[in-house]
Amino acid sequence: EHGLGALTLADATALDSAPAGAPAPAADPDEPALILLTSGSTGVPKGVVGSHRSLLTMIAAVTQLEGFGAADTTLNWMPLDHVGGIAFFSLLPTAVGASQVHVRSDPVLREPLRWPDLMDRHRATIGWAPNFAYALIAQAVAAAADRSWDLSAMRFLVNAGEAVSNGTMVEFFERLSRHGLRPGAIRPSFGMTETASAITTAPWFARDTAVPFIDLGPPVPSAALRIVAEDGTLLKEGEIGQLELSGPQLFRGYFARPDLTAEAFRDGWYRTGDLAYLAGGRLFITGRDKDVIIVNGANFYSHEIETALATLPGLDRTCTAAVGVRTPGAGTDRVAVFFHAPAHGGDDRALAGIVRAIRRRLSGELGVAADLVIPIEPERIPRTSIGKIRRPTLKAWFEAGDFGADVRRVERLTAGPATLPDWFHEKVWLPLPPAPAAEARGAVLAFTGGTPLAA
Repeated sequence: EHGLGALTLADATALDSAPAGAPAPAADPDEPALILLTSGSTGVPKGVVGSHRSLLTMIAAVTQLEGFGAADTTLNWMPLDHVGGIAFFSLLPTAVGASQVHVRSDPVLREPLRWPDLMDRHRATIGWAPNFAYALIAQAVAAAADRSWDLSAMRFLVNAGEAVSNGTMVEFFERLSRHGLRPGAIRPSFGMTETASAITTAPWFARDTAVPFIDLGPPVPSAALRIVAEDGTLLKEGEIGQLELSGPQLFRGYFARPDLTAEAFRDGWYRTGDLAYLAGGRLFITGRDKDVIIVNGANFYSHEIETALATLPGLDRTCTAAVGVRTPGAGTDRVAVFFHAPAHGGDDRALAGIVRAIRRRLSGELGVAADLVIPIEPERIPRTSIGKIRRPTLKAWFEAGDFGADVRRVERLTAGPATLPDWFHEKVWLPLPPAPAAEARGAVLAFTGGTPLAA
């Protein structure tokens, strides 16, 4: 039915007595080795065709850069249908002879302290998670002062898969450095399904000053980065533009979609859809095209807004999303902030206070007005397989009217303008009529050309 012949069931114990077979012929390095679906966080998932060459190039490049080997132990709790789980944390340790530990995601998400438990138990040296998980674990560790772990073996802890927050890493490191996590162990990285996982990585060290964008490091060996304008013009270092990549670790194309494959490349360079700049040859991601909210001509990035709210008391930072939406009759984007505040416990006054705090924080720090502040329960937040929030899905649901009742509730609690009927009060600006000309009487002193003339 699927083009497969009859399958033979073999007994593995017979391998001991079976005669040695001829070595399998070497595969064409450019033949497909793995087809993975993109995460779908910014669109419809596509089948990414990874070749033997792309996967082995990634493994060789990262191993050369970081010195991975048989003494390492990798720890992965992300799904194996994600490129990070299958390529970086399964194929790579297999190739270098390292030990590997895989656990399911759900138990760790339910009990975040399982992650440091597993690091300690297995003496893991390599691990990874998206940024939201770092926030989750930092919160859990803060509430477990009686617990202790030995994390001194961990030397390569990747933060990748979504926008990386400096504030989140500062809090995570402060909590876990007391348990032996060494400086420089956290590694902000950039990679995609289309690049067979990581294509840049850099050690992170805590800084005293706020960092607007995170240093993701230079490209790994054999890879190249460039920043271009929309028309493909090469930009200088420090200028923000479209990020494009090249190198043998890039994918072969999208399965059965030559049209999408052609759109994804320009002059042999893969167009990532990310906005970024280079400084000293190192990559700094500023956002994605689809995550830019344009309000009256001013650009704001979704993760920039979310980062500003990360330290606001009462918010669950793993359930905060900023989205640009269009409402009927609006000529520009409106900022919609979705949030979960478990502390308010359904109390209307507490909820209204959190909404006002969100608006004050964004107005004070970024100069942006949060037009729509929408409470949402965690189970309603759409996520990818590794937990990234699907902002485009939230946008689509909002514009379909799914959050109408939530918007009206917040308007009522905060006495917003929509709570007053149109006939109650409306501000109207009218031109002021010119003042009537004064009638000249008696002596008048006029100034012309700087010379006073008496009349």
